[in-house]
Amino acid sequence: MNPLTGGGALNAVAAKADFAVKRDAQGTAMIRFLPDTKFVDVRGTPVGNVGVFQPGSNYNGATVYPVMDPATFLASVAFPYAHPQAGPPQVLERKPPARAGRGIGGWRPDTTRSSPASSAPPG
Repeated sequence: MNPLTGGGALNAVAAKADFAVKRDAQGTAMIRFLPDTKFVDVRGTPVGNVGVFQPGSNYNGATVYPVMDPATFLASVAFPYAHPQAGPPQVLERKPPARAGRGIGGWRPDTTRSSPASSAPPG
């Protein structure tokens, strides 16, 4: 993607592929891969404080949205993108993430060891 014609540099970095793999034409079993898209939260910045960039607008190639939890992101960004003809989704239940997912946001470096590898994030 050319950043000069694509709205800015931030979303000109990774490939933009939106494709689905389906069992049949009706999509009774499928997986869909959405394009790699960058988002930016401008709250707390000079341009964000004066309201120049509203949610959904373009800031140097990134879509402006406030940081949101995963369920809100799925309901307000990902689902409408994947299903533009559908109405808003109805969340029936929310469950806490599995044990593996709980530690990601709360990661802190291990300061009890002297090894440089101990302070690297998991992954």
